[in-house]
Amino acid sequence: MTKRISALFIAIAMILTGLTALAEPAVVPAPLTAEAVYERGGAIKTEMDVTLNTQFLTDTIANMGGPEKAESTALIVKNVLGAINKLKTTLVQNKTNFSVVIGTEAGQVIDAQGIANLETGEVSFTTNLLPGLKFELPKEILQDALKSQSQMYTLMAGADVEMLNPYVDAVKKAFQDSLAQVTAPQIGTYEVADVGTFKQMAEFDIIQETVAAFLDAINGVFKQDIQMQQMVDKYLQLIATQAEAAAMATEAAPAVTMTPDTPSVKNSADLIAKLDEAVAELRKDSARAIARQRLYVDGDALFYTEVEPTEKDGAAPMMISVLGNKQEGGFGLSIGIVMDAETPSFSYEPTATPEPTPAPAVKDWSAVKKAIQDESKPMGMLAQIDLLASTDAAAKQSLSKINISLLLPGIFKAMIDPAALGDMSTMPPHFTVSITSDMKSSLDTSYMAEGNFTVSALVDEPLVSLKFKAEETTEAPAALADATTTTVLAETMSEEDQKAIANVLMRGVPALLERLKTALPEEGTALVSIIEQAMQPAPTTPN
Repeated sequence: MTKRISALFIAIAMILTGLTALAEPAVVPAPLTAEAVYERGGAIKTEMDVTLNTQFLTDTIANMGGPEKAESTALIVKNVLGAINKLKTTLVQNKTNFSVVIGTEAGQVIDAQGIANLETGEVSFTTNLLPGLKFELPKEILQDALKSQSQMYTLMAGADVEMLNPYVDAVKKAFQDSLAQVTAPQIGTYEVADVGTFKQMAEFDIIQETVAAFLDAINGVFKQDIQMQQMVDKYLQLIATQAEAAAMATEAAPAVTMTPDTPSVKNSADLIAKLDEAVAELRKDSARAIARQRLYVDGDALFYTEVEPTEKDGAAPMMISVLGNKQEGGFGLSIGIVMDAETPSFSYEPTATPEPTPAPAVKDWSAVKKAIQDESKPMGMLAQIDLLASTDAAAKQSLSKINISLLLPGIFKAMIDPAALGDMSTMPPHFTVSITSDMKSSLDTSYMAEGNFTVSALVDEPLVSLKFKAEETTEAPAALADATTTTVLAETMSEEDQKAIANVLMRGVPALLERLKTALPEEGTALVSIIEQAMQPAPTTPN
């Protein structure tokens, strides 16, 4: 347990020492939430557009089936992906109802309308895939879930952000006391390669006593916080009850239900005792270093910190850095990870008795990073996470950006393309996986959110792109379609219900095929042919 706590502490240490350096972190106003719109009786309309990398995915999927099927598979995949790229999804939702349409400007392909009233437990929907049928979920299945949700809402309603202030203050004091004991900031000019220049620097070990003081500070506040203890007790009791109910359901239908883990902490008293045990265990070797940290500060607007976990703690050789930059109306945060890993040796030659290992020298992480980038360290890895949150006061918008970039060893290409390994005489070069998110949210009285999300790897163009825009609307969700039959969805359905669905499906599929031709003039005919072939009964084998 103490090792897991130490790893978590390292991450917290990096952020809190930086926030302590930036005396008053910039605050970005919170935008209006969708839940607030629903509660005041409003509705939100969301339009989504997905774009897939047709060429790359077609080639990759087609080659998986072998060269003899590659051409026919490629034709099918290309038509399917081309159709997906042209389809757009529109969702209209309020507190109790929703409707969704998938199609193009030329016509609709699929629609659905539904009710999801958590207060009454009514969940039902209709769709043009199965015309004339209305589907319902049995209320008895929802009762336990709604009861648990109600209990959780009641529990959270009693929570107050201000309840956390004593814990935050205790943690900050523990960090400040720890820093004051180990070192005093040095004043001067400190240049960090590829980062910037700073006016103050402090370097120190994060020792087990620092972690112990952190836990002791939190536990000390918690021991006096009766209200928080009661909330923790109620929460743990609720989780335990849900786990017990799920376990009973698993016994009845083991193939359907999975049992969640029972909480390892029984109640607040047990939590207090476990934290006391962890503090005592850490203080048995209180001077033992678990990481080395360097903190650079420039005024109240910029900080940079590096943490290098000790290899004695079983951690992989790595360096983690955090760069924080406070700016008007927001802040930026960049997290970097450099992981040094040697190329494994596959030699079976006998080795001589190893020489004693000398004391490790201070690692030049800048050199390690460059060696990974120029392939001198083919098994090394780099990760970069950039976060930016700001406010555009003139446009009354909150802006956020996330960029995640991973430089991975080429050996991982085998997961996508086994041929990348070649004859194993050389290691394939590194490749980059990147994820980006760019969002805007309204700070006005009317709800608005829009953004883009992309995933890229192996090729220049993104593999997947998602674009969406959600706005408050006066448009109401479409009502449920007329239905002559109501079917209750359950684990075991009656033969009558199964026949009703099969009969309706026979009418729904031909209509779907016609809609595909209308909405997708280019790909529709090919898709219809693919679907019709898939629906053909398998040939019977004579005895």
